[in-house]
This record gives sequence, C-alpha cells and structure tokens, in this order.
Amino acid sequence: MMLLFVILITWIPSMNSIKNANIQISEIRHQLGNIDQQTKEQFFKWKLSNGNLSSMDLIGKVLIGKPDANLLEEYIQMDISSGIEELNELSKEWKRAIALNVSEEERRKVLDVFDRVDTSQDKNKWMVEKLPGWLKEDMDPIEKRAKKIDELFTDFFYLTDYPAWKEIMRNYLFKHDPLFEMKNDSKVVEMAENATKIFGELKPIFALLEEGMKNIEELRDGNLIDRVKQLAHKLEDTVGNMSHVGIREDEMKEYDNNESASEFLQNTSKFTRFVNRVVRQFHLMKKRWIPIMDYFDQLQIPPGSLSEAFATLQRCAQLPIELSQELDNFTFQLQPVEEAKVSESRIREFWSFLKSIRFDELYFDFKEVIKNYENNKDVKGAILDNHIFKQDPEVRRKIFFGFNQSADWFIETQTILSKTDFEKVNQAITDTLSKAKEVLECYSQFAIPNTKSLVNLPLEVWNFDPRPTRHLMESVHGFKRVHKMMVELNDWKFEKKLENFELNEEEVNAISEGIEVIEQLKNIDGLVNEMNELSGLNGTEVEEAWIKVKDALGSLNEELSEHLPILESNLSHLQSAISTVQLPSDLPIQLIVDWVNANLKGVVHSEYSKTLQRLMALDFANYSSKLDKLSNSIAKWYQNNQPANPQKEEKNEEDCLVNYSDKCRIPL
Repeated sequence: MMLLFVILITWIPSMNSIKNANIQISEIRHQLGNIDQQTKEQFFKWKLSNGNLSSMDLIGKVLIGKPDANLLEEYIQMDISSGIEELNELSKEWKRAIALNVSEEERRKVLDVFDRVDTSQDKNKWMVEKLPGWLKEDMDPIEKRAKKIDELFTDFFYLTDYPAWKEIMRNYLFKHDPLFEMKNDSKVVEMAENATKIFGELKPIFALLEEGMKNIEELRDGNLIDRVKQLAHKLEDTVGNMSHVGIREDEMKEYDNNESASEFLQNTSKFTRFVNRVVRQFHLMKKRWIPIMDYFDQLQIPPGSLSEAFATLQRCAQLPIELSQELDNFTFQLQPVEEAKVSESRIREFWSFLKSIRFDELYFDFKEVIKNYENNKDVKGAILDNHIFKQDPEVRRKIFFGFNQSADWFIETQTILSKTDFEKVNQAITDTLSKAKEVLECYSQFAIPNTKSLVNLPLEVWNFDPRPTRHLMESVHGFKRVHKMMVELNDWKFEKKLENFELNEEEVNAISEGIEVIEQLKNIDGLVNEMNELSGLNGTEVEEAWIKVKDALGSLNEELSEHLPILESNLSHLQSAISTVQLPSDLPIQLIVDWVNANLKGVVHSEYSKTLQRLMALDFANYSSKLDKLSNSIAKWYQNNQPANPQKEEKNEEDCLVNYSDKCRIPL
C-alpha cells in the first residue's frame, strides 16, 4: 500500500497544480460507502414490518402491469371439473348431428329424385287443380246418356218426339267416349302411385334429414354459438389484461436481497413466469380453435322451418298407394258401358244417314200430313206416302229399316246400361281420384328447389371439429391458478424485522439524491474529456455553445479542487466548497440538443446524445441544498444507530463521515 501511494505521488508531481477535484471527491464518496443502499434497505424493512408497505404495494413496485383480480373472479365461480358448459353443449350437438350419418350416396339419391320430380311438379299441380272439373265432365255424360236412352226407348215410336231425339243425338252425350276420358283421368292415379312409390323408398332418409334439420334449427334459434364466441372473446380479453405483466428488473434487484422480502419476491417472480406461460399457451392454442370461431362468424343458416319439408314428404309417403286396384274395380263396373258401344255405334250411323239425306226437311214436309191423320199412330204410313220416298226407293228402304231397327238398338243399349249402378260407380271413381288428388296435393306442398338446397345443409353447418375448443378450458384452468397465486400474494404477511427506524422517506431519499450529486461532481473531469473527444459540430453558434459548456465544467472542476484539501476532504469540506464556488448556470445545453437532433445521425448522433443526457442531468442549482440534506440525514441516522456503549473505533468512523481529520488518513 505504501509503495502504491509513493508511486501515485511520484506520477502526480503536484496535486494542487493539476486543479482536478476528482481525487478529493472520490475520497469523499469512498467515505460514504453504501450508506444510501443501507438506509434504503432499513427503511424498506421497517415499512414491511409495520404494514406501511403492503404486499400489493410491493408487487406494484416490482411488476410491470398486474392482472385485474376482479376480472378473474368470474372464472373462480366456474366449475370445470366436467368441462365448460358451452363447450360441452357444442360437442354434444356436433356428435348428435354426425351420428345421423346420411351418406353421400343417400343424399345423391334424394337429389336425383328431386331433379326428376321437379320437372313434372307444375304439371301435377295443374292436373290436381283441374281434376274436380274433369270428374264432373266425365261422370255426368255417362249417367245422363243412360237416362236419355231410356227416354228414347219409351217415346221413340212417336215421331213427334223426333226433335228431342235429334237434340240428344246432337248433344255432347253421344259425341265423345267417356271411357276414353276416364282412362286419361286414370293417369292422375298412376302419377300419385309413382310419386308415393319413389318417395316411399326414401322415407328413412327423409326421417334422418328431418332430424338433422331440427338440430340445425336448434343451433340457429338458440344462443349456443353466441355463447361459445362470447366465451372465447372473454378469455382473449382476460389474456390481453395479463399480456404486459413483467418484472421491473432494477426494482427487483433493489428489494430482492432484503431478507424481509426475499421469499415474497421469489413467489412474485414465479407468479410472473406463470402468468406469461398462460399467455403464451393461450396464443399458441388459439391457432387451433380460432378457425372454428371464424367459421361461426361466417355461418349463415336459412330462416324459417327447415324440417317441415322432410316431415311432409314422410306424411305423403304414408298415404294409400294401392290406387290402381281400385281403378280396375270401377273400370270393371263400367264394362256395360263398353259393351253398349256396339249398339250405340249403329244408332250413330243411322243418325249420320238421316243427316245426310236432310231428314229435317222430310220431317217438316210430312208433319203437315200427320196432322190430317186421325190415327197418329200410323206415322210410318204418313212417311211412305211422302213424294220423296216414292221417288227414291233406296232411301225409303234405309229409313224404314233404320226406324225399325233403332228400337232394337235402343232397347239393347238400355238393357246393357241398366246393369250399371251409376251412383255406386260414380262414388267409386270419385273416391279413387280424390285419393290420388290428396297424394299429389301433399307432394305439391313443398318447394323442391328450396328443399334440394337443404339436403347438403348438414354437411355445411357441421363442417368443423369442436375438439380444439377444449384448449379454452385449459386457459380457464390457468386463470384459476393465476387468481389463486394473486390471493396468496395479497394475503402475504411479512415478519416484523424492524420495529423502529429514525429516518422518514424524505430523509432516505435525501441521502440517495446527495450521493448522486457527489457522483456527478466526481465524474465532471471524465465528462469534460468526453466533450474534448467529440467532433462534428459545424456552425458558429453551436460550437460556441459547446465550448461554453465545456469551459464552465472545467472551471467548476478547478475551483472545487482549490477549495477541497488534498487527502483530507470530507462531506463538510464539499458542502463548504459548493456554497463558495460559482456554480454554472444558464448553460445552452438545449440549443446543442436541438442542433444534434436536427443535423446528426447514426453513431455520431448516438455518441453526442449519451454525453448530452449526462449534461442535462446536472442540477447545479440544487447541489447545495441536496448536500445539506445529505449531511443532516446521515447525522440523524448515525446518531440513532450507535450502540449503547459506543466504542472509540465507532466514534472515529462517524468523525470520518462528517468531519474529516488526520485520524481518517490512509495508513502509510
């Protein structure tokens, strides 16, 4: 040690001639040691011991951000032992829909049938609307014809009834074939049978589709999707509240070595690491379930009843389908009408002959002759006396033969038709065609294009896998643990390590601020050297400002050196020197800062900025008051920290701190 001191004296010929206060101030700083840290730790220990600083207050000092405990309260109430309610429901609904299992082949079969039926649905609907009129048109002539033939059979031999006979023959009753029309009507029955057969085969598939549509309606009309989305958004908001939780490293270092807070701060660090783990895990797992939420946002389910069309198809398929057998039955009952067609055709031929010879004219010619006969029954004689008959024997023969045979034809027709129970046949036809109408009307109730679009709807709606949403439950579990750890930290009780402490917070801070003044003064020489090494300021005004600041610091360093004794300086000497020298004021530092920010870039700008930050931190105006507070606080602290019977050595230490003397010299 002696050799080092001699070398130092030899290397520095004259301390006073150098005019550098760095050594004296460094000596003072060395004397003060770590009193600033020591008082801070004692004050901190005292606050913890007496409850002046709570566990949450301490967390607030060492943590960056803190989860909102109220935000986590809701998750504490959630029972997730069996999963989260919303996610369980979603999984249940999804499994129920998938279990219906309508295969691709079955769906294609349904669509193919719809395509075939769609082309004839409008026609079927038209036929159903027209069917009542057709029934009336086809049934009435059959029955009326039988009645008119019976009338003709009774009154035929009275030629005066000819006008009525002529009217009937010209009427629609004998102008069309009712059986032919009935066969056309029977096509309605065939269509009804075919539709029922086709759709009947698909009935099991319709049942599955109906159930699938009900599931989709429940999903659409319920709030399950909204609840799942709200849960995800709520968890994301909670994670956002925890995303910026971290440790203030400087504050943690400041308190971590304090035995009163060491264990608590270790738990705080564990808490922070766990919070960050929960946040990282959430964002990692979010990549797995976010596609489901995006899918829900885009999902559009048609409004209205989706299942009714498939329920209707099932009801239609249950309607009677053995209609052709009934149609055969009433066709058999109309067989006499078919048999009567032979005699009817002869009547029509005779009628055509009468029209060809203009029998109307003959009728009016001999009508006058008939009036002169007393016996009107001799109508044939009146006709034969007519001059036209006498002139054309062939016509006369045909007329005579026709009138003679017409009676037989009408009798034959009437006899055959009398075998038909028209009321029974009419009812049978009406019942059968009504059943066919009912079937076709049933199928016409649903819109095929709309129903076709629903066949593949289950595939579209349930096209997701709900299993990744289980990761949301993992986040809830993490939030529960976070809340539990927060409660434990909040309820932490610190041991009473220090009952009393003589300094208040202002006095403790005064020691730290005073030490900072000494540090700044100690480093003025180094600051001046930095300014000498920097270059690149171009411009008279900023160069002059730079030189002014540098010269002011150099002058301050020289003055302090003159007022501080070499190797005998203490805090009192520094206080006296600071109150004596002229401290720099109104330095144009801001002018330099503005110029550097506007004109310099890169490394040069960075170097100047570091130096300028140190310059701006120099608070010369308050140096004197800060040193006075430092001295007073040290004296108060040391006085209260002396042992009951202070030893001479401890008294010497106090003297060295406050009033440096020869006793404090470095031993030679």
